[in-house]
Amino acid sequence: VTISAGAITAVTDKRNLSVMFGRGIHVAQYGAQGRGTDESTQINNAIVAAEQSGGVVYIGEEHSAHTYTVTNEILIHGDRIRLVGLGRNTTINLNAASKAAIRMSRSNGGIENLTITCTNTLANTVGLQVSPTAAEIAARTLTQQNYNVFRNLSISNCSDGIKLQTGPRAVSGADSGIFYNGFYDI
Repeated sequence: VTISAGAITAVTDKRNLSVMFGRGIHVAQYGAQGRGTDESTQINNAIVAAEQSGGVVYIGEEHSAHTYTVTNEILIHGDRIRLVGLGRNTTINLNAASKAAIRMSRSNGGIENLTITCTNTLANTVGLQVSPTAAEIAARTLTQQNYNVFRNLSISNCSDGIKLQTGPRAVSGADSGIFYNGFYDI
């Protein structure tokens, strides 16, 4: 980054710009490179790190196509987490049957600027699932998936593109909810 007279005049590594200003992290910091090998663990580790205080997790590079292959779902399990692709040429490809590519199980976050694909020979796949985890459903844990924004997404070759599923009635008798989520340019 070059700063002149208090303004940014040149950026040579945009992946680290958000990190330098404390606004997010990039999956590359956790080893995900988008080279077609399974990177589920690396992407999930970046998201878990962001969940400590809420924030943005960046994936991909501007002006360069990257495909991040995953064999386990990408789980956003903290409030105020956004997964942001640096261009729609950033692809998350699910290469496993009976799973979701990305699951959003909390509130006030979102996903934007991504292409989500599933290997089309595998059955029962979901591109984007907004729901509690299976463990939360089994335990009848009160969960909320509210006020998330999903923008500029392309979802293809999955059995289901988007699946919304509310959580269970909790042991306490309270109802889980899935309200006020926005879907734009899908």
